[in-house]
Amino acid sequence: MKTYISIGDFVDIIYKIQVKGWIFFQKKLQFSASARAISTWDIETLPPTNWWIIPAIRRKWNENITGDANMSYDKYITTHYLKDKKDLKMLVPACGTGSHERKFIANEKIAFVEGFDISPICIKEAQKEAEKYPSVLFQYQIADAHSLTFEDNKYDIILFHSSLHHIDKMDSFIQKIEKSLKPDGILILHDFVGAKRLYWTNEQLKASNQLLQQIPIPFRTKWKTNTLKKHIYRPGWWRMYISDPSEAVESDSIIPTLHKYFNVIEEKKIGGDLLHLVLKDISHHYVSDLAETNQILSDLFEKERGYLRNKTQSDFMFGVYQKK
Repeated sequence: MKTYISIGDFVDIIYKIQVKGWIFFQKKLQFSASARAISTWDIETLPPTNWWIIPAIRRKWNENITGDANMSYDKYITTHYLKDKKDLKMLVPACGTGSHERKFIANEKIAFVEGFDISPICIKEAQKEAEKYPSVLFQYQIADAHSLTFEDNKYDIILFHSSLHHIDKMDSFIQKIEKSLKPDGILILHDFVGAKRLYWTNEQLKASNQLLQQIPIPFRTKWKTNTLKKHIYRPGWWRMYISDPSEAVESDSIIPTLHKYFNVIEEKKIGGDLLHLVLKDISHHYVSDLAETNQILSDLFEKERGYLRNKTQSDFMFGVYQKK
C-alpha cells in the first residue's frame, strides 16, 4: 500500500531547510514538475551528504565491477571492449557536468561525445570542462530525454551513469536509444535500479535500521547540524514527487526493459541496498581515511554482502549490453 506521507518526510524537510535554507525549499513549491527537478541539480556544489562521495565506497564499486579496487570501470571497459577500436562516438543522456564521459577520454579512443541534461548550470560546466580536450568534439545541449531524436546506428557507446533512473516513459525511450546504437556498439549502465520512488521494502528498512544503530553516535551526526540520525524511514510519495519528480521515477523497470531490447553481455551487483540508506546525510564522516571510520565501513560492507548474497540483483547495478 502506497504511503503518501511519512514521519521521515518531516524529518527530512526540517533538515533540508537547516542545511540549504528557505530559498531552496521554496523552489520545491513551484507548480512546474520539470522546474522542481531542475532545482535539485542546478546548484554549484552538492553537499557531502550522499554515500557515493565516500572514497571507500568508490573503491568497493571498482572491486565489485572490475575485480580491482584501484581500477575504475572506464578503464575496465576500455580494456575489455574497446581494445582494437578508435574514433568512437559516445552518447550520454542526462550527462550532468560531463565528469563520467571525460574519464573515457584518456584512452584516446573517443572522437565525439554528445550529451544532454535539463540543468543549465550542469551543461555550462560540461561545456567549460570540454574545452580542456581539444582532440575530442563535444556537443552538449539543454534538453530532456524525450525532446530529442537520434540518428539510427550512430553511436558506438551509450553511457548511463546515475541517470537512467531519472527518465520516465522507459520503454519508448529505450526503444529510441536502441535504434541509435550501432550493431556492434555497447550500452553501459552504472545506475540505481531499485524501488520506484525509493519505496524501500520492509526487509530493507529493518536491516538498515539495525546497521544504523550499530554505528557509534559520533559518526551518526548529520552534516552541518550535528543532529543525530536516529532512524531510517520510507519516504512518502508526496515528498518524492514534490522534491524531485524525476527521482527513481521508473527505476524498477530499468533492468527488465534493457533485457527486452538488449542482450546482456555482463551484469554485476554494485550494492547499496543498505549502505545507501544508512549513510545518507552522515557520509561526511567517512570521507577521510581514518582507521575507525574504515572499520565501520568494513563492517557495513560485510553486513550488506550477507544481505545481498541470495538476491539476483542489487539496488545499484553495472551492466554492459548490445542490441539484439
